[in-house]
Amino acid sequence: MTLLKVTRKSYCFAVSKLAIAACLGLMLLLCPLYPRVTPAESLPYWLATAGRVDLAHFGDGSAAVVVGQWNDFTVDETGGFVSTERRALRVLNRRSAERYLKAVGFENNETKVTSIQTWTIAPSGRVTQSAKKDLVTQSAFSEFALFSDDRVKMIDIPGVEDGSLVGFEVVRQGSIPINGETFRSSMGYPIRYR
Repeated sequence: MTLLKVTRKSYCFAVSKLAIAACLGLMLLLCPLYPRVTPAESLPYWLATAGRVDLAHFGDGSAAVVVGQWNDFTVDETGGFVSTERRALRVLNRRSAERYLKAVGFENNETKVTSIQTWTIAPSGRVTQSAKKDLVTQSAFSEFALFSDDRVKMIDIPGVEDGSLVGFEVVRQGSIPINGETFRSSMGYPIRYR
């Protein structure tokens, strides 16, 4: 009889260890499926500054209000450039603001999108940052162009609700011909641009 109790306890202990291991494994599998939640200290300075803008009644009835927009463009002596676009907006109506909730970067054989990052600060203070899995690349003109090397890299900004502050940063690199000439094809014949 005593032997049966020991066997029963060891069996339950083994089953509970197996159940805990299965739960931990399931959590590890599901965690990458959800956007990464980051502490507020990891926000970029420009987004933290935009979060302090008081809108009062400005934008009432609108889908969203842009509270900050920054474009940095630098060119070196060889013609290589880096373009950084940053934007922060306050979402007033999530459903109406759907078309504004995308971070988009255009690229082709001359220009490359090196990074796209988004942040969402919910009214509760929760910060959601986009992950690499959120990035989508597609053709820029898939409907009407026979061939184009233009591509779009895009992120649908995750975790947005009414009252959220949304920010995104798109960094592009490329080169500008310095003291050179560029010819672009339009309507079947080349046009010279200077």
